[in-house]
Amino acid sequence: MREEIAAAVVFVKRLVQKNETLSKDKVDEFSNCLSSILVTRFRNHWYDDKPFKGQGYRCIRINPCDPKDDVLDQAAKECGLKFWDLNMPSEMTLWVDPHEVYCRFGETTGACCLVASFKNGQIDNKAHTIDLEDLVERSKQQNVQFMNSRNFYANTNNNFNQIIHNKPRQPNGHHDNQTFTLVNDQVHWQHPGSYSHRNKNLNSSRKNFLTKKGSKASEVSQSLSNDRFHWACKKSNITVSQA
Repeated sequence: MREEIAAAVVFVKRLVQKNETLSKDKVDEFSNCLSSILVTRFRNHWYDDKPFKGQGYRCIRINPCDPKDDVLDQAAKECGLKFWDLNMPSEMTLWVDPHEVYCRFGETTGACCLVASFKNGQIDNKAHTIDLEDLVERSKQQNVQFMNSRNFYANTNNNFNQIIHNKPRQPNGHHDNQTFTLVNDQVHWQHPGSYSHRNKNLNSSRKNFLTKKGSKASEVSQSLSNDRFHWACKKSNITVSQA
């Protein structure tokens, strides 16, 4: 357990050293505090035969939802620092498991690296030699690519839903048997019972009724059409014949 913890502490210490405002003595004090806290924390949560058991409890994690890791925050307070003085990455997960220490920068996508491995009697400790600058840069690039791809698919789906699923509401409130055509990515709905068709038919029927010979309405309409100021007359000389 102590070998895995030592590798994890060296890795975190190198990240803290990127903050040039902290003195070397203060960084060393922080790493000693962190090592002591991890030993106490992992004592009853370390299973050599089941490395994945208790993995979530042992990991050191920083992300936008939990910007402060409790273990790092406690170690910083014990040596007189604040968590933000450590200048840690905004998204990082460090798994400290039996026989292996693994790190990932980023949440959904990011750069991953094997910090140390202690399997089958072989020691592969890269905590002192890992290129941190390259890991952080690759994590940023992958995150940008992921966000761009997600925005592209989101915009594509929104356009598709707007064209196909979000039907424009018709004034008559009926949507059955409707058809549409796409013209320059714009939806043009066609409905046989729309207001335009009904008004047209209604006007034509009204016109035929008013112009029908021999009807009372025909005589009234003809008389009114000869007097354009009939609405202002006090008395009307119009007589309607009875059928």
